[in-house]
This record gives sequence, C-alpha cells and structure tokens, in this order.
Amino acid sequence: MAIAIVLTFGLSSIAYVITSFTGQQPEIKAKTLDNFVVDGELDSNTEYEYYTNGYTFVKFYYINLSEVIPLVDQLPDLFKTTNDQIQLIVEKIQSNETYIKIMSLNGEDMLYNITEEELQKSLCNILLSAPLECVIADMNFTEIANNTTSGNETINNASLESNNTLVNNTNSSY
Repeated sequence: MAIAIVLTFGLSSIAYVITSFTGQQPEIKAKTLDNFVVDGELDSNTEYEYYTNGYTFVKFYYINLSEVIPLVDQLPDLFKTTNDQIQLIVEKIQSNETYIKIMSLNGEDMLYNITEEELQKSLCNILLSAPLECVIADMNFTEIANNTTSGNETINNASLESNNTLVNNTNSSY
C-alpha cells in the first residue's frame, strides 16, 4: 500500500515537470495604445484586453472620411471618468454604410441616425463610469420631464430657476 502511494506521488511529480516545459502556450500580448482614437480596427487581442479592463469602444463606421464628425476625435477626452482617466476608445473604420456601434461591459448600442445628442445619450447609458456631464444632463432631462407632466406652471418655473441658479453658482465657485 505504501509503495503504491509513493509511486503515485513520484509519477505525478514527473508528469508535472514534463507538462511545465511542454504544456505552456506562448502568451500573446496586447499592444499598448498611445492614442485612444484609432484609424482602422484594433486586433482582437488588444480589443479584448481593453474591453475586459472596463474600456468602452466606439466603432465609427463611415463611407467617406468627410462624414466623420469632429466630435468623434474628442470623445475619449470628453468622456473621462470622474478621476480624469480615459475610458473610451474610438475606432474609425471605413465601411459600406455609416453608423456607430458602442460596446462596453454594460451592453451595446447601434446608432444609424447619428447626432451629437443621440451619441451623448447612448454613451451616458453604456459607459461604466458616467462623467459628471451625463449626471447633469440626466438631472436636467428628468427635471424637464417632470415639468411637462405637472400642471402647476408657477412651481415648475420656480424650480427651473432655482436649478439654473444652483448650476450657475456651482460653476462660478470654480
């Protein structure tokens, strides 16, 4: 019985040594991005690495380069986290049609009728860490929606004025 146990441990140690030398696959490294606006598609390893680390991808498919709106190049800087970290990677990809595909761990969205408002709204919904602009825009949208459903105009106008004062005071304190 003791010989069987010793033999089992000995053979498993030999098998471990053999597989440690021959069983490893070479690790494929993702490239580090110097610029978060890329012409063309990233390789799948790089995209997977950034995607699993919480980055959001904006894939802008276009027919003509003239269709690329200037805002697209500024998106990584405009939608930084509250800690001032970039969380967005833009890929500009020539295609047979013009649309935007947004992907993150929070989901996906496709935009065919591309406007700055729709792009901002979609990004605010999909980003893992919504910037302050998204929170403020959501608060303003909620305020406007509440005002249109309420019948008391005086109270609604007063709350809008106090909301604008609060925003103006906040901006002037900086």
